[in-house]
Amino acid sequence: MEVNAIPGVNGISGNPVGNGEMTEETFLRLLTTQLQHQDPLEPASDVEFIEQMATFASLEQQRLTNSNLSVIQLYQSSLNNSNALNIVGKDVKLQDSYVDHAEGQSHTIFYESDSEASKVHITVVDEDGKEVYTQTQVGAEDGEQEFIWDGRNTDGEKMPAGDYRVKVLLEDEEGTKFPTNVMQMARVQGVSYENGSIVLLMGNKRVPIESVVEVYEGGSAQEEQASSEEDGPGFKNAPFFQPLQHPYRVYAGGR
Repeated sequence: MEVNAIPGVNGISGNPVGNGEMTEETFLRLLTTQLQHQDPLEPASDVEFIEQMATFASLEQQRLTNSNLSVIQLYQSSLNNSNALNIVGKDVKLQDSYVDHAEGQSHTIFYESDSEASKVHITVVDEDGKEVYTQTQVGAEDGEQEFIWDGRNTDGEKMPAGDYRVKVLLEDEEGTKFPTNVMQMARVQGVSYENGSIVLLMGNKRVPIESVVEVYEGGSAQEEQASSEEDGPGFKNAPFFQPLQHPYRVYAGGR
């Protein structure tokens, strides 16, 4: 049975919803209007009525599902924010190639290496992109490696305070160079919640929590790093910091 739009009935005419969506309220109004104005000699069949009620049930289920998903998202966001607080005061290893340098300071850099690489190229550039330090190591080992930049340029002169970036390139036997992950250790001093995202505060840096790859008890990793820096600049095998027995898993989302 075909039901045409009925002008002026309960405010329904043409498309009852401006955005083209069928809401639960609109559906009920349409169904009620149809029943009120059906031809008593040719009433709607049971099949049609059942189909319409099934549509209503589907709309109701969709509404409840959307409502439940919103509650779950709010809960997950609250849980993520709470978990993030647990790493304040702890040391983290994070993917970060930018160095906030103070004159006379040394910086420990970690990078992923590959034994198939024939060379490792380390470059430090200033905030204008100008190279201030370069060093190349022949041969490479698998796994995480460590490099200490002593804050000097290639000529051994101390670099002024400022923002620098460390780039690490691995070169294969054919001379092809490809970048690899660069990481640093830092102490988490605070947490900021910005537009649904969790941002870690580390000195002058604001780092998204997704950059964190490992979490350590406060002080343990920093002491190891300070001891390593006392040994002088250059390439080294990365120290094996002891991570937490039950590392915090911080699920960012709800960003």
